[in-house]
Amino acid sequence: MEQSPINNKKTALLNLLSGKNAILLLLFAGVAGLRLFYCSKLPVNTGDILRHIYYGLFAAKLGPAAVGHALVELDPKLGWVAWSGLAYNYPVVALLFFTVIAKLSPTIFFVKFVLTFIEAVNATVIFRCTNQIWLALLYWASPISIWWVSHEGQFEPLQNLFVLVALLTLKKRSRLAFVLLALAVQVKLTAIFFVPCFVLVAWRERPQDLPAVLVAFVLGFAPTLLAGFYYPVTAQVMSTAWSTICNPYYWNVYRHEMFTWNPTWLI
Repeated sequence: MEQSPINNKKTALLNLLSGKNAILLLLFAGVAGLRLFYCSKLPVNTGDILRHIYYGLFAAKLGPAAVGHALVELDPKLGWVAWSGLAYNYPVVALLFFTVIAKLSPTIFFVKFVLTFIEAVNATVIFRCTNQIWLALLYWASPISIWWVSHEGQFEPLQNLFVLVALLTLKKRSRLAFVLLALAVQVKLTAIFFVPCFVLVAWRERPQDLPAVLVAFVLGFAPTLLAGFYYPVTAQVMSTAWSTICNPYYWNVYRHEMFTWNPTWLI
């Protein structure tokens, strides 16, 4: 006799809560608790999150043209914010994200909470891509993510979300995948390094569709094109793309002046 949908759900739930699955759920929950604890703490290594929030507030209040000015030009009292003397030098999708955040709740905790939630979604997408729950757990429990996202509020999870969903859809919906990759590049430029991999996969799967997916990739940069009518988005992003003076990831760990404020354990 065929089981009812309710019984099927109960059986699936019991299977999920049994044995190894129960341990996995506890580990996921434990990491979630740790991340939530870190979300409640102020950043100690970086000050970028404040700058993003303020630019989100100004963009929401004054429009995107405000982003063409440094924070100290928009409000001289904000000179204490890190990098307040530079115009906004991140791509437009990052700006859109922080503008929405600023409209909802312009607080450090809320930004970090949303980014942490996105990391949970990313872990789910990794499971969908690989069908390996341990890989999802390793991503969710990564010390790099716990510290730099849940504690410091860095927004790489947003870029990762676009990249991971693009990977998930690459073989079946290649045009959508390339649009998502273009959006990832407009969060942070480093996603551009995925382009050769995506092109290779698309060429192997359906070489006749390659021109179409490349067109889709170009069209995916429509947000940057539209932003260009309000402020010099490309020039501002590229203005500081190659000018790193302090490099916390410098190869020579014995040159402590290259690490400035970073503690030894973090190095």
